[in-house]
Amino acid sequence: MRPETSHRNQKVVYWAASTADSRGRLKLATPVELDVRWLQTNAKIIDPQGNTVGIDVVARVDQEITMGSIFWEGELSRKPAVPTDLYRVVKYEEVPDVKGKVFSRKVYLARHSDALPTLA
Repeated sequence: MRPETSHRNQKVVYWAASTADSRGRLKLATPVELDVRWLQTNAKIIDPQGNTVGIDVVARVDQEITMGSIFWEGELSRKPAVPTDLYRVVKYEEVPDVKGKVFSRKVYLARHSDALPTLA
């Protein structure tokens, strides 16, 4: 098994950030289930805007993830009507292998409020 796809045995529900409404509020796409490697942490990183941000989770993923998207740990079939313990993507990192064909992808997640933004 390749390192970029190994150990992704946790399920998450992923709401991709799609657009902002006229008031600048984030809209989310329909949720989908992803296999990830979910690692709880307590760290600080520098986000793309240069701000220091507290990180609660680092997740290894197998696809591009949109900044501002929302994650919930669990299976889509078990998602409650109003999910809590939501996490927002504050940094996305994609590193190619030597040949530039295979990518290692990670998202850095910070606790989000327990309310989902508007669905698109």
